[in-house]
Amino acid sequence: MADKKQIKDPVTSDSDEVDAFMKPSKVCEVTTLSEPTIRRKEKLGEFPRRHALSEARFGYRTSEVKAWMESRKRA
Repeated sequence: MADKKQIKDPVTSDSDEVDAFMKPSKVCEVTTLSEPTIRRKEKLGEFPRRHALSEARFGYRTSEVKAWMESRKRA
């Protein structure tokens, strides 16, 4: 049987190897904000912008969400 590599959680991982994208539902989970609140803050420039991954799919860069969360700790 082939060895399976462990996939690290993009939010808790300290690895800077890959700047993964998070689904909106994951962003809601880690920030405890609702999707409408995130969209509102995004439009006001108070939250990282989403990135189009395909025509119907978008995500948020993990590094940008982490940076936003760190900035909130200092606020």
